[in-house]
Amino acid sequence: MKRFHLVGIIVLALVFGFNCAAQAIEQIKIQTPSCDASKCNFKCAPAAIGPYSQAIQFGDLVFLSGQIALDPCTSPNVITAEGITEEAERVMQNLGAVLKAAGLKFKHVLSSTVYLSNVAADFSIFNAVYSMYFSCNGDPCVYDSSGEVIFCCDPEDPYCNKNCGSKELPPPARATVQAGIPRGGLLEVSMIAAK
Repeated sequence: MKRFHLVGIIVLALVFGFNCAAQAIEQIKIQTPSCDASKCNFKCAPAAIGPYSQAIQFGDLVFLSGQIALDPCTSPNVITAEGITEEAERVMQNLGAVLKAAGLKFKHVLSSTVYLSNVAADFSIFNAVYSMYFSCNGDPCVYDSSGEVIFCCDPEDPYCNKNCGSKELPPPARATVQAGIPRGGLLEVSMIAAK
C-alpha cells in the first residue's frame, strides 16, 4: 500500500513539475523566407518541416532543432547544395540565423549534436567547415555598424582564422553520430546555447 502512495506522490510531482516547466518555455520567433534574397544566408532560416519549433527557450537555455541544408530563399523544401562542404555551410548559416533570432551567436553554443549520413567519408570535411564558426569569437562574419555583413570567412582561407583576435573561445561539447538524414541530406546539426 505504501508503494502506491509513493507512486501517486511521484506522479503528482511530475505532473505539477511539468506544468510549471511548460509555462516557462518560450518559442523563439524566426524570420522566414519573406526576407530579401541577397541577405537570406544570414538573416533567415528555413521553416520547420515537421511538428516542431526551430528553437525553444527555457530559462537561459535555448534548444535549437536540427537544421538540414535547406535554403529558405531558393529551395525551402529541397536540398540543392552539392556535397558535404556546401551542405555544411548551409546548415551552419541556418543555425546562425536561428541563434541570431534568439539574440545569440555561435560563441553562446554549449553543445552540438551532429548527424552525418557517412561519418567515415565526411567527418573531417565537416569539421573544416564547423570549426570556422567557432573561431573569430564565435562569428565567421564581419559586420558594418548597421549590422550588415561585410564579408564572411571562407573555410579554405587560412587568413580568416589567424586574424580574428587573440581571444579564442573553446569549441562547444559535441557528439557526432551516423544517421539517416531527412530529404536525402548528408548532415543535420542541432545545438544547445545559453544566454
